[in-house]
Amino acid sequence: MGLSFVLVATEKISTVQFLIVLACIIFVTCSPALFPKTVNSDADLIGIRFGWPLGFVKQNADGVRTIEEFPTEVIVYNMRETPTLILWDRYLLSIAIVCAPVLGLKRLFGKFYKSIPVIRENEL
Repeated sequence: MGLSFVLVATEKISTVQFLIVLACIIFVTCSPALFPKTVNSDADLIGIRFGWPLGFVKQNADGVRTIEEFPTEVIVYNMRETPTLILWDRYLLSIAIVCAPVLGLKRLFGKFYKSIPVIRENEL
């Protein structure tokens, strides 16, 4: 988010940049359901952190005893049934970690593409 704020502050944000940031936000928001966590024991069920690249959804799944053998992979449990906490600072930092390299590569390749000389047919 930091890089996107700098881009907004220094220049008008393009539609492509806006869509890239929006896609990164959607990807990070959906990541708790996409990336399961490995649980090795009952003790690991307390304070499981889901999310990518930083765990920003913290759940206490100690009351959920459907797991019979360990290790196993779990995904986010129903937030109404288990105590859930969203760590907003880690969420925003996750978005920044994902957006910064993507926007940086977009700018780098955009400058590279513009620097390639174009030969038109009438110049041959």
